[in-house]
Amino acid sequence: PSPESEVGYNYLAKFVIWGGYNVTCTTKYVRGVCILGTDHVALLQSVPHISANKFHVDYQPEAYDAMEEWYFRRVAAEMKSGSYNRSSFDPTIYSNLSCSQNHV
Repeated sequence: PSPESEVGYNYLAKFVIWGGYNVTCTTKYVRGVCILGTDHVALLQSVPHISANKFHVDYQPEAYDAMEEWYFRRVAAEMKSGSYNRSSFDPTIYSNLSCSQNHV
C-alpha cells in the first residue's frame, strides 16, 4: 500500500522513505526505513515536510550538517528581511489540509 496522502505530499509532519514503497532509497535501509544522506539533501530542501526521518549521526553526517546550515541561512534571511521567501514556502499547502480546514 502507498502512504496516506493529502495534497500529494504524503504525511507532511515527517518526511520518511519506507521500504516497500515506490520511492528509491539511494543510501541504506535500517529496519525498513531509509537512512537519509547526502543524496537526499536537495530533495529535503524542496519538500514541505516539517521534519525528516531518519538521519544517523555516524552515517553521512555531512547531510545533517548541510540541512542545518540551510535552515539557519533561511532563518537569518527571514530575520533580516522581516518576511519569508514566498517562492520557497507555500502556506496554502498546509491551509488546504483537512485538519487545518476542520480545525482538528
